[in-house]
Amino acid sequence: MPRLQMQSSAKLDVLLEYTPMANKCALCDKGQDVGHSVSHAKNRSQRIRKPNLHAHRMQIGESKLRLMLCTKCLRKVKMALPAKGE
Repeated sequence: MPRLQMQSSAKLDVLLEYTPMANKCALCDKGQDVGHSVSHAKNRSQRIRKPNLHAHRMQIGESKLRLMLCTKCLRKVKMALPAKGE
């Protein structure tokens, strides 16, 4: 399991108390957005835009977490981790 070093203990406390929520990123709280699909004739029908979420397992201290992260946060987490060869 990758280990993530967080800068603030407040963020760590939030992650440890995290309970999974559908269609919401655990780090940035990006969630569903509503809008309209607009046809060529300008007919509008409601649509839902959902974030691109991925399940990610990480270890913080001695606790293991399974978080739903959007791709932007997933890239940030992976860049913060040390390389595998190091």
